[in-house]
Amino acid sequence: MKVSKIYIVLLFSFFCTYNVVPQNSSDNLIITELLNNIFSEEYILWNYVKVDSVENVFNFNKDGDINDPYGTLDDCIVFTAAEKGSPYLKNGIVGIFKNSQIIWYSDFIKSKKINSAGIYAITDITNDGTAEIITGWSIQYGSRYSYINLYIYSWDGNQGNIKVSSFNDGFSSVSSHEYKGFNYVDFEGDGVWEIISYDADSELRDIPKVNSYDGMVYSLSETIQIDSINMFFPRNNFNAIVKMKVFYKNDDTLFFNYQIYNEASSGQFINTFDVYSGLDSVTGVTAPNGWIGDSRHKGIAWWDSTNYCCFTTKYKIKPGNTLSGFSYQTNGLPIIVDAYLRGYNYQWQGDYINNTRVNDYLNNSVIIKTIAAKLPPSPFVPFDFLDTLGSYNNQSYDLGWIQTQETRDKYNNHFNNAKNYLQQNNNSAAQSELQLVLNECNADSSTVLSSEAYALLYFNTEYLIEQIPDTEPGLPVKLQDSQGNLLQGGSLQYYDGSWMDAVNNGNGTFNVITERTTVSIRMTYEGGNQQFNNVVVGPDTVAFQTVNSTVKLLNSQNELLPEGEVQFYAGSWREFGTIVNGTASKELLPRQYSFRMTHGGANNDKQQNIGTDPVVVFQTVNSTVQLLDSQGNLITEEGTVQYYAGSWREFGTTSSGTVSKELLPKNYSFRMTHEGVSNDKQQDIGVEDTVSFSTVLCVVQVKDAQNQPVDGAEVKYYSGSWRDIGITENGEVSKELLPKNLSFRIIFNGVTQNKQQDIGSNNIVEFVVE
Repeated sequence: MKVSKIYIVLLFSFFCTYNVVPQNSSDNLIITELLNNIFSEEYILWNYVKVDSVENVFNFNKDGDINDPYGTLDDCIVFTAAEKGSPYLKNGIVGIFKNSQIIWYSDFIKSKKINSAGIYAITDITNDGTAEIITGWSIQYGSRYSYINLYIYSWDGNQGNIKVSSFNDGFSSVSSHEYKGFNYVDFEGDGVWEIISYDADSELRDIPKVNSYDGMVYSLSETIQIDSINMFFPRNNFNAIVKMKVFYKNDDTLFFNYQIYNEASSGQFINTFDVYSGLDSVTGVTAPNGWIGDSRHKGIAWWDSTNYCCFTTKYKIKPGNTLSGFSYQTNGLPIIVDAYLRGYNYQWQGDYINNTRVNDYLNNSVIIKTIAAKLPPSPFVPFDFLDTLGSYNNQSYDLGWIQTQETRDKYNNHFNNAKNYLQQNNNSAAQSELQLVLNECNADSSTVLSSEAYALLYFNTEYLIEQIPDTEPGLPVKLQDSQGNLLQGGSLQYYDGSWMDAVNNGNGTFNVITERTTVSIRMTYEGGNQQFNNVVVGPDTVAFQTVNSTVKLLNSQNELLPEGEVQFYAGSWREFGTIVNGTASKELLPRQYSFRMTHGGANNDKQQNIGTDPVVVFQTVNSTVQLLDSQGNLITEEGTVQYYAGSWREFGTTSSGTVSKELLPKNYSFRMTHEGVSNDKQQDIGVEDTVSFSTVLCVVQVKDAQNQPVDGAEVKYYSGSWRDIGITENGEVSKELLPKNLSFRIIFNGVTQNKQQDIGSNNIVEFVVE
């Protein structure tokens, strides 16, 4: 391991308390009995941990973290045990128990002076995709104090591999004075934890040592040194995405909510999140479960409640995970700020020596642009604030919050227009122009605006509109949709001796300039119009509002049909829209219209006043075409059916004599083709939805000159080609055919005869042979 910097800090000790497991535990008794059987010696089960499939569920010593990240220890018990001896234990082992069996145990920790043994943690400290079982063994050293020796095993689900070197008398390559314990630090931010230990020699025990992992085992590092003043631990080895939304908590308070995603490629967990905004208007800060949040130094800070516990990962944001719920309330407005996120590592909690903490905060974080809140400027100048909105718009595009240049330019155009109106003292037009921004923010929020860009543009524009005074004379009029958003494309007239055009502001608002005290006004939109009479001329805005008219296409079972084209009549037939998932909608002024539904090539018309009922329903009928024989029985042989709607269209093929299709109720021509013969028939399926075609029993008789029946004559009929009827027996052969004028042929003794006959008029065809 190579380190290019010298790292510095005062390190905190991590102590473990070793406790013998309760003697009334059934698992304890089973494990102990199994150990005694395996080793033929009396063993003491010193400490065990039940590992759940999630995280820490049960740990007697309460130290460290039980975090089985890969599920390889589900429903297992990890234990430490040693052979009973006097006055010390000896021959310690680490083992795993599952389903009433010991499925693995380590080699002996060979020592005759074991005081105790405990499980520190289960987690992946080497970042190699396996969980490490970290155990601590107190081994007597001389008569005054003990060494705490770490024995670490990597568990891959089948085998435990030791990650330290073992020496004589049970000492490992990672050991520390009993009063100092261990610290765990990721010096390089690579997800591999180094271990800080202290010499057992009383004169050296305050000097920390760094044990690093070389890919095989932990041992004393020769490259990493610790300075007691300027310690720096990397906390920015991760990739994060911060998403935020702003919405109203009540009439005048905004609610800011953040969501953090730690990308799967990250090397560290995230456990602190700070937003600086110059904020001085926070009324409440909330945090996700297990996190703490407060406002200080004109910013908001959140950190997980297990911030300083070794290995604990219960509330931190793991790579590949998302956490939301970082929020606060404010009466400030959205601005662009920096968010500081930091990864989980050892944290120095000392004094502000040489501004070390401040520098660590500024230089050891992942910094991401996001949105926070700040009180509006005072005094507030609407004209100047439009420049601020333009800046937010351009920055949002640069940050990728606005996806297209076209969208950015659209909003800049609105802000420039509003500035021009303000310069002309046309406050009403400026408000109307800015109202367009709000409408388009709502429309764009699901496509080309991120939640950050929406917050910046919408809430700041809304505040600006409220600050612009209403000074425009005359009668203000607006056209709005069913949701209250301004609609462009309308035209307004007012009656002043004759119908005259009102001033069209081009954004859905109009001004009627007249000397009259009352006036009639007429709005035209999409060919339809609505008129208000005796309107009082004054400062109050008169609103024309469209309704969201919806056309539905249902089948005979009242289920929505997916396809159809809709038109409406207003001076001419106009496009309404295409049926999608059974419906099409359009904003229209409330009045009576004619609607036309086209489905399957056919159309139906219907009149309806959408001001009374905005839902127009067209419904198909389940038309059935059946093929019957001359006895009225359904014919099992297939028949092909078509219907005419502008052209001959496929209806379907009969199965067991019938075929059905949903069609608009109307008079159609139907065509049945059976055995090569076609018949046409007209029928209004709105009156009778079953269309029947019947065959006749065509009988061909062959006789000789003496009027005697002739057997063995081959009989055919022509329909596109010569088709077989059969061979005569007793002088005749028959076949069910649709009634039509057909050509018939017999072949007998090498002689061919042809004959034409309409079997609908006479179903018996006679031939005489010589």
